[in-house]
Amino acid sequence: MKKILIFAMMVLLISCNSKKKAAERNDLNDEIATQKKEFENSFESGRIDFQAGKLLTEKYELFVSEFPEDELSPQYLIELGNLYTGILADTEKAVQSYLLILKNYPESEYVPISYFLLGDLYKERLGDLVNAEKYYKLLIEKYPDHDLTWQAEILLDKLNLSVEELFQSIKNDTAGTDIQVEVAESIQE
Repeated sequence: MKKILIFAMMVLLISCNSKKKAAERNDLNDEIATQKKEFENSFESGRIDFQAGKLLTEKYELFVSEFPEDELSPQYLIELGNLYTGILADTEKAVQSYLLILKNYPESEYVPISYFLLGDLYKERLGDLVNAEKYYKLLIEKYPDHDLTWQAEILLDKLNLSVEELFQSIKNDTAGTDIQVEVAESIQE
């Protein structure tokens, strides 16, 4: 009888902890949504609120740390990397975010995007052509049908060119076509 009572108490504790953890997850997810909206609203006002961006990164990092098995964690890592790549201009932290996706979520839909973004960061921000080539090749080899693969092929083929040279090369190579000129123009931006 004593064993049954102990077992019942353990089940009750586990159930309470699971409910508490789910509530914490939902609360943090709501905080992220609110913080993200506040940060995005600062763009509309014309004055970027860097503090709101920093708070958003902290919430993303907390979520990934507290709920690593959650389906939102790889998405939040991509968004975190994008914040670090763009507004917050911290290339090393952006690289770390994308590498975490590769390491912890190898089956995630965000893996090919991470390969592409890593290739771009290594080439454009860090000047590391060896790693840029590595990540572009991984995307091409592992995801030959992904939407970013053809762009990775072009960038890999023209890896030693500066952004300006790359733009001019693509423009020259694709005179009279629409799709690759659009890509070339987006690269130049």
